[in-house]
Amino acid sequence: MDRSMRRSAALAIGAGLLGGVVLAISRAMLRRPHVRLEINKETSLSPEAVIGQVTAVQKEPDLIPFVKAVEVLEQDLNSVRYIVRGSTFGVPWCMRYNKSWDYESGTVRWFSEQGSYGLRNVGRLRVDVQPSGNVIRLATGYSVDYPGVGRTMEALIRPILSYAFGRWLDRISRP
Repeated sequence: MDRSMRRSAALAIGAGLLGGVVLAISRAMLRRPHVRLEINKETSLSPEAVIGQVTAVQKEPDLIPFVKAVEVLEQDLNSVRYIVRGSTFGVPWCMRYNKSWDYESGTVRWFSEQGSYGLRNVGRLRVDVQPSGNVIRLATGYSVDYPGVGRTMEALIRPILSYAFGRWLDRISRP
């Protein structure tokens, strides 16, 4: 094999490796939530009462700003799969969720299967029992898998999500 063929082969291998690394990093970035929110709210409600409100997904239009409708696809004693439809400042959206809960640990977890505009969400809500009153701890993350504008969209939705989740916690923390 002459020198130019070896150099061409090395360049082709190097380009393939570089492409694989770029692709792996891009995929990892898309999976990781880029908008992270952590909000705590004190409540006099028991963990069971809070979890009962969070798992009654049909009530989300009354509890969460911008949510207009909920359609339950399937439900059992510890989980629900459902579709949420809403509108934010005139822009319609839809997301399909899986939500599960554990009364013993005082925890609810969820993730989205699909969302409009490439929106993805994962979250956890936990009720910690404290001597002075219980604390609802929400941790959630969003990412937007939309080529070219995903990061910009994430920056724009951060204050909207913060407001919506803050209002939701206000509403579910009340007796």
